Amino acid sequence: RSTPKPSSAASDVYKRQVIPTNDMPVLSYSRAHEKYGIVVPIYEQIMQRRGTDVLHAVNQAKATANRTATCTPFTNLYPGVAGKDSCDEFPPASTSEGGQDGNLCAELTPQVVNGLWSAPATWPNRPASGNETCLRLHITQRANSSAGGVLGSLRKYQRLVEGDPFR
Repeated sequence: RSTPKPSSAASDVYKRQVIPTNDMPVLSYSRAHEKYGIVVPIYEQIMQRRGTDVLHAVNQAKATANRTATCTPFTNLYPGVAGKDSCDEFPPASTSEGGQDGNLCAELTPQVVNGLWSAPATWPNRPASGNETCLRLHITQRANSSAGGVLGSLRKYQRLVEGDPFR
């Protein structure tokens, strides 16, 4: 006995159905990545201080406002050298948790000394307390774009829209 074939309209609806799960998309950065690996432990510390690893997507207009709130003003450590210094904010500007006042964030400059990564405070008169729930990193524009691309890919391929949670 054969099963009747659904009409093409019914078949199209079936193909578009979404099966809800409790799984949340996960933003994953590699500690070994040559461009942004140093920031991974710092991101993890900030998440621990916040008491949650859940972030929520926002629209582009809100992301721009968040980036401005966290990264303005920002003193370029290498004025006149294109791409050498940029403001990498965390939590990311493209999340509702982003956009914290940059003056309240830890401001760090990752560096390699004797083959070891470290991320000391950028300004000696403003050391990191270890209690901050946001940060501003001085990293190259290339590293910043690369790390942002990972988040952008997550948003695109997981089809995150405003308010959607992810880890």
